[in-house]
Amino acid sequence: MRVALSQVALILIGHHLAEEFERRLTELRKTGVIPDPRAAQIERLKEQVSGLKERLAARDEQIDGLADFRERALSRIAAQRMEIERLRDVLTTPSNVRALPNSSGTNTPYGSCS
Repeated sequence: MRVALSQVALILIGHHLAEEFERRLTELRKTGVIPDPRAAQIERLKEQVSGLKERLAARDEQIDGLADFRERALSRIAAQRMEIERLRDVLTTPSNVRALPNSSGTNTPYGSCS
């Protein structure tokens, strides 16, 4: 069954619904239940900024940790290089230190039983 509504009736119903919506929205804003859309956007953006600041702080902390690790690694590499150079110098001077023989081309490690 179809109900035929005139265009005027639809306009009147729509106007009445719009007025009712505005009245309820105004009441809710006065009671603080539904905030002003601008205030809601400001709060959302503040939360977003806060989250981004936390991520930035975590990223900075991670970068600092990686920079410390890099500095320690470079220091260890430099110390190892100095030790290698010292041992090479010891080999060139007469002493009781002897160089290990070069590998014979096999893939087994020096001194393995296989």
